[in-house]
Amino acid sequence: MKKFRFRLERLLALREQAERLEAAALGGAMRDEARERDGLAHAQTVESRAAEEAAATGASGVQTVGERAHLDLAREMAARAADAAAEEVALAEARTQAARAAFGVKRRERKTVERLKEQRQAAWNDELGRDERRDMDDVALRSRTKEGGR
Repeated sequence: MKKFRFRLERLLALREQAERLEAAALGGAMRDEARERDGLAHAQTVESRAAEEAAATGASGVQTVGERAHLDLAREMAARAADAAAEEVALAEARTQAARAAFGVKRRERKTVERLKEQRQAAWNDELGRDERRDMDDVALRSRTKEGGR
């Protein structure tokens, strides 16, 4: 009997390729999200240092108006940077979720074709087994017929 041939093999290969591309996109989105999280952590560290510096300078008791304005401005800028970084993290998380969903779709599409291939392979194997049993039955029938005719 002929070797098993899945007629949708090309479609399966295309689905696998699409899944790999989506996996790469997901990996990129996850790396971007991690980078944005690192940026947020850095911005929060800078913000806390600015607040500590302002508190330490205020606790010493001697402070000019210019120093106070400078410290307030630094603290405000650090807070804005932290807020911007938090927004970037939220956007990166949304991109990661979208990439994860797209990857899930591509994975399901590939698995669907793979299951179809497995089902057709099983049906082909069953048919092959029936053909072999039929051939064996024919051989047994011929040998009995020959024995009976002697």
